[in-house]
This record gives sequence, C-alpha cells and structure tokens, in this order.
Amino acid sequence: MGAEAVSTNETPDRAGADWATEPDDDAAFVASGIAALAREWAEPPAACPLVAVAGVCGGAGATTVAYLTAHAAAATTGDAVAVADLGGPGSALADLADGAQGRSLAALAETAAAHDPAAGRLFDRPPAAGPRVLAGRPALASTPDPGGLDRVLLELRRAHALAFVDCGVPALAAARHVVDRATHLLWVLPATSAGVRRGRALLDLLPPGDGQRELLVARHQADAGRPAVDELKRLAGERGAPLVLLPEVGDLATGDVAVAAERAGVGLDAILMAVRR
Repeated sequence: MGAEAVSTNETPDRAGADWATEPDDDAAFVASGIAALAREWAEPPAACPLVAVAGVCGGAGATTVAYLTAHAAAATTGDAVAVADLGGPGSALADLADGAQGRSLAALAETAAAHDPAAGRLFDRPPAAGPRVLAGRPALASTPDPGGLDRVLLELRRAHALAFVDCGVPALAAARHVVDRATHLLWVLPATSAGVRRGRALLDLLPPGDGQRELLVARHQADAGRPAVDELKRLAGERGAPLVLLPEVGDLATGDVAVAAERAGVGLDAILMAVRR
C-alpha cells in the first residue's frame, strides 16, 4: 500500500482519534493513546521498507548515503519518503538538510513512550518536495525507550512509502535496535583496503537477521587513490550481499545536493532498485 492512501491524520486501519492525531486536550490524548497502543498492531505494508544505513567506521559516510538516497527517491517518485537519525553528539543529518532542525527518532521515541500530545504532530503530511527529515541538533546520546522506538518506527513506515534511518556506527543500543528491525541494511564503507578491513571486522560481529537484505555501499574518496575493487568484491561475496560503488560527491552541507545525486545516479539507482524489491 503506498503512502498516497494515508491521509494527514489517519493510517489504513484507524480513524483520526488516536495517538497520531492532535486531540483537543491532554486527557483526550492520553485516553486515545492508551487505547490505540493496547491494540494488536498489524504489520506495516510489505511495500514500505525500513532501511538502516550504518557505517563500518567513523567517517564512512552513512549520513551522506542516507540523505542522498532519500533525496534521490523523493525526486524520482511521487512517494512519501523519510530520512531520520537517532541523535547523539555526532548527528549531522540536519546540517545536510539545509540546517533543518527538528527531533531525532530517539527524541520522538521518548515522546511516544510518554504519550506526549506533541506526538500528534510527528507525521503530518510530508512537504511537497524532498524527503521528510527527522533530525535535530547534536546532543548527548540518550537511550530511548525500546517500546517507544518501536511505535515510532511503525508509524514511520505507515506514513511513508520508504524510510531511511542513519544509524552511524551501530555501537549504541538504539542503533542496533533499528538495525535489528530493518528490512534492508546498507553497510557503508570507504572503498579502500583499510575500509575493507574495518568492514570485515564489524560485519563479523553483526550477522544479518532472518529475511533481511543487505547491500555493501563503498564510497570512493578522491584522496585515497584507486578503489580496492577486488577486495570489496571478496568482502561482498563473503557476506552474500550486492556491492554498490558510489563516487566522491563532496560535502552535501556546502554543495548542491541535486548535482551530487546526479553524479552518484547509477549507484543510487542500484540502491533504490534493491530496497524496493
């Protein structure tokens, strides 16, 4: 089921009077929220992938890949696309998205867990152009309530046709929580011998879950010399995952995102074809 079937304050199986709406008062919100969260939730539509984008090391480019792929998806379809991060001191997604400031998934999970009335404004209709960005200012990392995070991820999938979550290097529990629940995993690594070594070390610790689909996304770095293509292919073969190569695209915070997306178009198309399968 596509996002076009979802109205601003409704999901396919529920009317507007629940935790995703804006009630007239706090008491009404709490009452309706408890009733909604006590129901047996159906799984989101199969055509609504949740894509975790994770780096194998610091600086691998998970944020760049998450935002650039979401931008390309929103630009080439009429679907509602979301891209989010989990907060923390190294959060950079808001900076890439023209400095947009809002709340990260971790902050939204706290809202959902507390039945805060502000939850009613989380997933209004997305803007007309570009992906919805769920990200905030860098802050000290928190440990969100797992149940609240699950509710936010479910609503994220109900309200969009495609959702990307920047998990950074998945060292914290919240990032691993998203990785565990993702339908697709994009492992981002530098296209270098060192990147392959770091990637193999991390991937050995995190085997794929049942039914999850993985891709290795190798980013070329202009100052790193020739990409280690043979080593990348061997790693992809060991993991049983397709390999996608992306060119150097520069700093999205100071450059033209549309130009970067065009430059990386072949690789981005391959990623989008894979996550929509």
